[in-house]
Parts: sequence; structure tokens; C-alpha cells
Amino acid sequence: MNIYDIPLILKEALPLVLRPKNVQKGFSVTGIWPYNQKVFEDDEYLISEVTNRLINESEHDLAKLNLVESNLTASKENDRLRHLTPSPRPSTLFASTTPSL
Repeated sequence: MNIYDIPLILKEALPLVLRPKNVQKGFSVTGIWPYNQKVFEDDEYLISEVTNRLINESEHDLAKLNLVESNLTASKENDRLRHLTPSPRPSTLFASTTPSL
């Protein structure tokens, strides 16, 4: 078997599995159609609760302070790199090989 045999296999298999009944069953299992709001139990949503916690004021102030400090550090680092990086200059590679007029 090689890659060129796949179309022949699919030609036989797809009509057998891509029936309207199979497609509709796939949508109904997920609750998409017909719409089923209760397809998932409440405990299946618990994993997302970790992002729904309240931030108290001290954590919020500390987070803002850390953000400001990290921005200042990044700004200082960028300034230091800007001074170390040479300014771009025009290339002189072709100037020596171009005949004068």
C-alpha cells in the first residue's frame, strides 16, 4: 500500500460513513443541533473556575507594581541595547566595483 491507494479506499469508505444519520448524530452528541444546553454536567465546567477567582487589593497592587517594574527594566534594557547597536550605514560593497564615468 502507498499514498496512491488512499483515494481508492476513500472512494469506497466515505459513502458508507458520510450518511445524513451519522452527521446528525455527531452534531446531536455535542449539543449543537438540536440545541441542548444541558449536554454537559455542571461539574464538567469546574476546570475553568480557576480563572474566576477575585483578586484582593494587595494582590492587585502588587501585580501593578510588578508590571511597572518589568516595563522599566525592559525600557532600560532597550536603551542599553540601542546604544550598543551600531547605526545602519549605506553599503560600500558596490561602490568600488562600479566603473567611473
